[in-house]
Amino acid sequence: MSQTLVISDDEALTELLNLNLPIYVGTDVVTKTNYKNAATLIEHHPGFHLIICADMSGNENTAELLFKLNEIHHRKTPIIVLGLKAKIPEGLAITSLAGNDLKLIIQTAAKLLKVTPKKMIEQMVPDFFPIKTSFCLTVKKSPCEIFTLKGEDTYELNFSLNENIKAGTIQKLMDSGVDTIYVRCADRLKFVNHVNTSLLSRLSSSETEEEAVSAAEEALQVVREEALKGEVPAPVTTQELTSAAIQSCINIALKNPGVATLLKKLLQNKASFLYKHTQLIIHVSQHIITNTEWGSPEQKMKLAFVAFFHDICLTDDKFAHYKSDTMVTIDTELSHVEKDVITKHAKMAADIVRNFPSAPIGSDVIIMQHHGQVSGQGFAHTYTNSVSPLAIVFIIAEEFSHLILAYPENTDLASKKPEMISRLHSMFTRSKYQKVIETLETITF
Repeated sequence: MSQTLVISDDEALTELLNLNLPIYVGTDVVTKTNYKNAATLIEHHPGFHLIICADMSGNENTAELLFKLNEIHHRKTPIIVLGLKAKIPEGLAITSLAGNDLKLIIQTAAKLLKVTPKKMIEQMVPDFFPIKTSFCLTVKKSPCEIFTLKGEDTYELNFSLNENIKAGTIQKLMDSGVDTIYVRCADRLKFVNHVNTSLLSRLSSSETEEEAVSAAEEALQVVREEALKGEVPAPVTTQELTSAAIQSCINIALKNPGVATLLKKLLQNKASFLYKHTQLIIHVSQHIITNTEWGSPEQKMKLAFVAFFHDICLTDDKFAHYKSDTMVTIDTELSHVEKDVITKHAKMAADIVRNFPSAPIGSDVIIMQHHGQVSGQGFAHTYTNSVSPLAIVFIIAEEFSHLILAYPENTDLASKKPEMISRLHSMFTRSKYQKVIETLETITF
């Protein structure tokens, strides 16, 4: 099997290439985040059949440094450069691609590695696809065969096609430590559509707020998993589930005009931090837009969509607590990959939303800027007017939600409102931010 080196600091892209190149092109993949990390490997491992690299990794001219290294060692390894900023010398086997189009990258890699369309079709595809066991909690009848993994590569059939799944069966599996189930790859879309349809039914028929909160939180988890797979466009049922879940979140906010009442219900439901955070941002942003002269129903819906997707790439509650580059840098318990995802999660989420068919126009820009950085990378030290007006609304709504969630569970939040608003005024000193903060004087607890 051929070997391909991928050099890029784009975590989402490298994950997609790591997954897809072995499947469709039949090449092993090694990844490095920048030239410095890759140079030693290239010098001591001349056997790479293909190199895919970003034109830039941060401030590093990755591609140009790679060209020089190849010239020094008289290498003729073909290179795919992602981006058009690098100056390409003559005589090297270099292909430049304008962006990160996964399909085009795979097609170009196949061509350079002399993998014909026929061979691509014949590449071995994994037999089974992993899915979180919790996604089966709403499934009453198995839409396909469902397996659990026994040993390294032995799959045991747990549920046959159309088998009734008794209440509590999935929970028992989870309690026994089985957090992943498997379906055949050919059945993945069928399974996802079935779960989405089941959740849609729960969202539309929830008789109590507790059921609505539970269904909305589960929908957020399902949409996150699907979004991170990078399927373009997203399945129709995933789009429908997203719209229904966001509307459900808005309805929950409308039925609970007091922040403390809403938070109490979220705590009773034992909702995850990421979901509580999302629901509170929707609640607060709806209030802000209602109390601005230029607010509109379309903007309320757009900010609800942004709240649903802004942290879609953060897969653990603890990641949502980081609010500065320093916090990320000094945390020795975070892996390099985790630090990279936290730092770039705004950009990664914006890239996902940009390809989401039902995304409101401009929602990707707000997501990109929701930590005050126009680039979507890192956290702003000082907040400027360079971000959009709706991004400013979102930034204030998110910080206010963080302050609310930072208090112990039984705190009298109404008595803490002046303290929180004062804190916001000291954090965000520019007039555009101050005007948004002033709308929170009338928010009820």
